[in-house]
Amino acid sequence: VNVVRDFTYTMENLFLIGRNGMHKYNNQDHSILTAMIVVENIRNGITIKDNIWSSNAEQDYHEEK
Repeated sequence: VNVVRDFTYTMENLFLIGRNGMHKYNNQDHSILTAMIVVENIRNGITIKDNIWSSNAEQDYHEEK
């Protein structure tokens, strides 16, 4: 995942969102949240993607196996 993330950081206008785009587990709410963050980033001219990848980092929201 880090290789994919680092590669896409070189492209300002490419934003990965959701489970398939980020290659990490997100529930539906977090997948939608990543899309909303990207929309706000684009509207505000933000090209740094750290806030997208830091969504769903809270362990409290992860489901137990």
